[in-house]
Amino acid sequence: MKITDVKAFLVSSISMGDWVVVKVETDVGISGYGDATLEQNHRTVATSVEVLRRYLLGENPFRVEHLWQKMYRSPYWRGGPILNTAISGIEHALWDIIGKALEQPVYNLLGGPCRDRIRLYSYAGGSDPETMAENARRVVKKEGYTAVKMNPFIPPSSSTTANERIERVMEGYRLYDAVKRGVRNVEAVRNAVGDRVDIMLDCHGRSPLSALPTSYIVLLCKELEPLRPLWIEEPIRPDCTGSLAALASKVNIPIATGERLYTKFQFTDVIDKRLVDIVQPDLSHAGGILECKKIAAMAEAHDILVAPHCPFFYSPIATAVAYQFDACTPNFVIQENDNVFKRGMIGNEWLIEPFKVENGFRILPTGPGLGITVKEELLTEYPYKEPARIGTGVLSEDGALADT
Repeated sequence: MKITDVKAFLVSSISMGDWVVVKVETDVGISGYGDATLEQNHRTVATSVEVLRRYLLGENPFRVEHLWQKMYRSPYWRGGPILNTAISGIEHALWDIIGKALEQPVYNLLGGPCRDRIRLYSYAGGSDPETMAENARRVVKKEGYTAVKMNPFIPPSSSTTANERIERVMEGYRLYDAVKRGVRNVEAVRNAVGDRVDIMLDCHGRSPLSALPTSYIVLLCKELEPLRPLWIEEPIRPDCTGSLAALASKVNIPIATGERLYTKFQFTDVIDKRLVDIVQPDLSHAGGILECKKIAAMAEAHDILVAPHCPFFYSPIATAVAYQFDACTPNFVIQENDNVFKRGMIGNEWLIEPFKVENGFRILPTGPGLGITVKEELLTEYPYKEPARIGTGVLSEDGALADT
């Protein structure tokens, strides 16, 4: 079997974002698909996929490790989100081909399943504590999830006025006010869902929390400890991981990070120094399925759990990739999942079986490869449009740029 072509499709979904879908073709008629979606960088990643094509033509798709090394190490410049996202999407497609050729799900090719079902969590968003609480209650009572994630700080939205955005950013300077407001939001959600539901806190490494010095992040965590969050995610910006050591030594809330780290090389310090309790590699950015298995194995040796990043605006391919990884990874704990495909997004029509959540769990997929069927006509039916949302940042009262 030989690779005959590698393509990148730019697709705009109905409401939640834009996707880069990779297709790898072979001379025996078996094709594989992968997700290479990198928010706000779709055209750049698609071009990178086309550049990497030259390393793959005529190669055996079963040589996943060899081809990964070839794509990563052959160019003089390495690393970064663009290259690693392109590699990740291609790598997904290679595994999809292999699974289809052998008529096995990918997880059976990576040691077999470690579990019978995959625990999922969804989101409790909102613009005020009452709305957050109501959304969390819906996720638990109506949709059956046993875990919800929320941002303890209400971020500025597109409908927020300039003065309101400034007020939110200035919270970062009124340090204790920012802490108290975050605690009140989490208290509202905890009261809504009770003690038996896990709550995860995602700070996104950004304002107002990014304006807090480490001592105030410690204070925040101390006040949140009685509310028993499962973890606090990205309390430090991803480019300031050194501060995690000071934080980890002083708080009793598990710390999670990793969605903006790439390959085993960037995860090495975080894991070896045990700066976190949960790592969150993104299978569409960190290097693909096999690379994330290596990251997970490094974490397992340090008694660190894995909760892969896979936000709701990713394609169903990315979700399918995550399920394959989750099934065969022993230190996996829970999977990010918003089940958006039931709410009008394109996606369900791509699947052999629509993704189903039963009491907050996904039963293991059984189809070959990634377990999905991609109708290629759908990749051109929704032409790409430049993203409406661009991370331009927020200006603070003095005109300086703050994290969004």
